[in-house]
Amino acid sequence: MVVHGHRGAGEFDLAAPRWREQPNLLRDLAARLATGEPPLERFQRGKDVAAAEAAKLRAQLTPGRASEFDRRLELVHRFMPFREEGKDYLVLGYDLLRDVALELGCRLDVGEGVFHLTRDEIFDALRVGFAPHHLIEQRQLCYRAEIKLPLPRVIDGEAIERLGEPPEVEITAGAYQALSISAGRASGPAKVLHEPTWTADLGRGYILVCPSTDPAWTPLFVNAAGLVLECGGALSHGAVVAREMGLPAVVLADATLIFRNGEQVEIDGNKGRVGRPQKDAGKPANVEVIDPSDTRIPRALMPPPPGERDRQAASWCKAALGIWMVYLLGFFLLPKAYVQRPSLLLLDNVLWPVVVALGRPATVAVAAAGVAAMTLLVQKLITNNGALGEAKRRAAKLVQQAKSLPANSPRREAMMELAAPVNGRLLRARLVPVCVLLGFLMMPLVWFKDRIDPSVPVAAAGSAVQIVATIDGEWTKPVRLEVPPTVALDETTVASRTLPPLRKTLEHLLTIYREPTSNAGGPWELQVAPDVARLQTVNNLKNYLDAGLPPQGITWTIRPTSGASDRFPVSVVAEGHPPVELTVVLGNQYPPGSLAAAGGADTPVKEVRAVYPNSATKQVFWRPFGAVDIGWLAVYLLTYLPVLVILQALLKVA
Repeated sequence: MVVHGHRGAGEFDLAAPRWREQPNLLRDLAARLATGEPPLERFQRGKDVAAAEAAKLRAQLTPGRASEFDRRLELVHRFMPFREEGKDYLVLGYDLLRDVALELGCRLDVGEGVFHLTRDEIFDALRVGFAPHHLIEQRQLCYRAEIKLPLPRVIDGEAIERLGEPPEVEITAGAYQALSISAGRASGPAKVLHEPTWTADLGRGYILVCPSTDPAWTPLFVNAAGLVLECGGALSHGAVVAREMGLPAVVLADATLIFRNGEQVEIDGNKGRVGRPQKDAGKPANVEVIDPSDTRIPRALMPPPPGERDRQAASWCKAALGIWMVYLLGFFLLPKAYVQRPSLLLLDNVLWPVVVALGRPATVAVAAAGVAAMTLLVQKLITNNGALGEAKRRAAKLVQQAKSLPANSPRREAMMELAAPVNGRLLRARLVPVCVLLGFLMMPLVWFKDRIDPSVPVAAAGSAVQIVATIDGEWTKPVRLEVPPTVALDETTVASRTLPPLRKTLEHLLTIYREPTSNAGGPWELQVAPDVARLQTVNNLKNYLDAGLPPQGITWTIRPTSGASDRFPVSVVAEGHPPVELTVVLGNQYPPGSLAAAGGADTPVKEVRAVYPNSATKQVFWRPFGAVDIGWLAVYLLTYLPVLVILQALLKVA
């Protein structure tokens, strides 16, 4: 009474009396407690069972997860008491407000009628010295009438029209689907109560059926075998105390109307069912009656919510996506020598040996299967695959059950609403490996396009190749082609070549054009006409020379001395300047090289290009069925998709 006397039944209502105001009632409740098992002993027994279960769970975890489990469990044990302690201090304030209100009611000579006045009306009454008794009487009548009105679980626009109407309750001999808030099974006579201040002896082993509970109901839990509430949730008072005391408990709308006082009731807190025992053994023992308007879904059907691992996977996805976007921008936008060429050379070392050993179609298939396997492994390891699989299973079951309910029924809509986010979660989980492996997914496709696509020029082993060098048109000194000893120059070309003296020739021609012509014997029109055309030609030629001569081409033909596949460098050197090198690839033992190499600003050689001979036949990738050419992209997809589906089933990836 000293420590907790400020608490009471309906304690959030200032008009509700506190325990310190009802000592006799409190003694009756205490006497009821004395006939049952001490609550603290029952709580300690449940606490020991919970600790044993936690130890079993901890033993199944890896050391890292066990440490995280202990940390979170310690947080629950540390902060859960604050929920009730905070409420206790809050009710202390309510107790003080009640004392103030009762004092004001005493001064106005209205007693507890003061709780039917507003704050402003109380202040006005204190100023004038008397209370509005007519308002108090009217509101007391209204209050007594309104507390008898049955209310729906949810008051919305449609429910307002039906307020005050008695609820339509379907009484059945079978079991009702309810919301489980505490596990276990129990049976016993129903004790239907609407107030916790019941003074008669209820006996032991009863099923307490009530609208909801607060701490004032706790004494009634001591001798109860189970609990049925009309409203509440997993964190409500009734749920928390029932779990602490080891009582099975469920929530069932209109339970106080469905069950009669004294009839036998069975509770299954594991499956969320409550009902009357079946007397006819020939009928099914568990007849489940589902109300289409009941929006309470059993916890066993609710998809598990996203957890810490899902959030961590999302963080990794964002970080990896940012890194890959920077890499891909550099790959496609920067000069090829910075990112693109080193990346393709790295893939050459990995994939081209497979091309030589297995062939091009098999290489594409192996790469596609590897990408599919890598994608699923990353998804399984990074995402919370177990929870996602369970969410997928429960969502499918929700949709299946929802389709059996009437269209637009509240329960169907609630089920579909619970199942809807699961598809989004599965999509986000499947995008995680895409983000993490984005570069690894794209680079093989770029490599296939650049290396084994039929459009990539490839010279057969032993073919003659033309080397075309683009030279600054003003360069007048020799330009030399250097090749390794295994390669010979065609007899029609020589290694050292010089551009024709274009500038000297054009300047000489300009001098000739500038000399006037003589036609003194003819008419003046004929004398002037040749000079006009000549001067125009002189101006055009001068402008052309002033602008600088355009680059000119020099062509060499080279041929390897052997007919085997080979890869060798060729260099074009302008006297006094660094060489411009290009790698020529013949045959299929090496990946195709670049067809051109650009010269730097410090050499007159602008570009060196290799020109392979045209093939007499159309290049194809793979023709397993005669005339039908299956491209590498088709081979990739035809391998990737089946492997993805098969491995998803084998690895049990959601």
